[in-house]
Amino acid sequence: RIYNSWDSLDVAPALRYKNKTTSEESLGEFLKDSLKFPEGINCEGAVYISFVLETDKSFSNITMLKEINGCPLYNKEALRLIQLMQGFWIPAQLNGSAVRCKITIPIRFKIH
Repeated sequence: RIYNSWDSLDVAPALRYKNKTTSEESLGEFLKDSLKFPEGINCEGAVYISFVLETDKSFSNITMLKEINGCPLYNKEALRLIQLMQGFWIPAQLNGSAVRCKITIPIRFKIH
C-alpha cells in the first residue's frame, strides 16, 4: 500500500539535509546548494513533481504533475533536483514500521 503524506501516520515522511530540523528548512538549504538555473532563458514558475518514498529511502513513480510551459530546461532541472534528494528522506512510519508514502513537491524558479 502507498500512503499519502496527509494520511494518519505515526511519523510523517521528512527531508533531512545539513542538520536542519524541518523539511521546509532542509528543502530550502538543499535547493540553495543544488539548484542550477538554466542559462540563456529566464523562466519563472513552479514545477510540481510527485514520487513514492520507499521504505529504503529510494524513490519510485517519479511524475511531473505540472510543468513550466515553454521552459523544458527548467522542468528538466526540477527532475534532476528530485532525483538528487534520494537518500535524504526519512520514510513515514505506521505502527512502528516504515511505509511507502506519496509526496508532491513544488520546485519554484524565481528570477531575482
